[in-house]
Parts: sequence; structure tokens; C-alpha cells
Amino acid sequence: MCARRKSAGFVFLSILMALVIIMILAGHYFTKDKATQKTYVETQLDKSSDAACAVNRQTLGTAIISWTISNPGEAVTIEKLRRAQISVPRCPDHVDYIIDDKGNVYCPIHFPPPGQEPMQERRDPNRAESVVAPSQPMVPAASILERAKKQLGQ
Repeated sequence: MCARRKSAGFVFLSILMALVIIMILAGHYFTKDKATQKTYVETQLDKSSDAACAVNRQTLGTAIISWTISNPGEAVTIEKLRRAQISVPRCPDHVDYIIDDKGNVYCPIHFPPPGQEPMQERRDPNRAESVVAPSQPMVPAASILERAKKQLGQ
């Protein structure tokens, strides 16, 4: 009877120690970095969003080249690509890409056009927290609207 109690106590302590170790390791993922004020998980989500945006811009660039070969001399816009039934990806942070006159693809959050600062904050409807770009002044909404209207041909 005494040996069984000692064994049960040992099992309880080993399970307790395993839980403490798991909690210590898990705590690392939810502590905020002093420099960025983001948790490890948020930082990794931002990195994956940046990588997905880069891949989407490259895919859109390939679609633009294909469309330009089929429609020489025409200015390319996102609306024209959609009308041609070409799949146009969006940034993972739910903004549309910007295509300039030369066919270069820009993202307002991750890779803004030259002379334009990245959008400061973008709320993702699928995530509770906001995705924050580097702290820079925001672009006036009027200039973004003008660019969008120009791209859509309105």
C-alpha cells in the first residue's frame, strides 16, 4: 500500500512538472517584444503576411505581362484584368494592389509606390488585433481615391 502511494505521488509530481515546463515555453509566445510591442505570434503573422503579399504582387506582375502581350499599347488596370477574367489577387491585409503606368505593382501597406508612405494601420476583419505597418504618416484618403478612380477609368 505504501509503495503504491509513493508511485502515485511521483506520477502527480512528474505531470505537474511537465505542465510547468509547457507553461514556461508557451509564455514565450505571448510576451511582448520591447521594441515592437508585438507578441511572437503577431510578429510571425506579420512576416507571413509580408511574404504572401510579395508572392501575390509577383503573381499579379506575371498576369500583367500576359495581359500586355495580348493587348499591346493599352494601359493595364485591375478592372481591365478582371474584365479579361484574369484572377487578380488581393493583399492578405484586404487592400487592392496599385498598378502604375509602367505596369509595376505596389501594395499600400507592404510596398507603397515611390514617394508614398505605407498605410499606418489596417484592420483585418478576420483577426481581433490590428496589423500595423511602420509608423509613418498616413496618405490622405483623397489621393488614394483619386488613384483608384484613375485606375478604374472613371
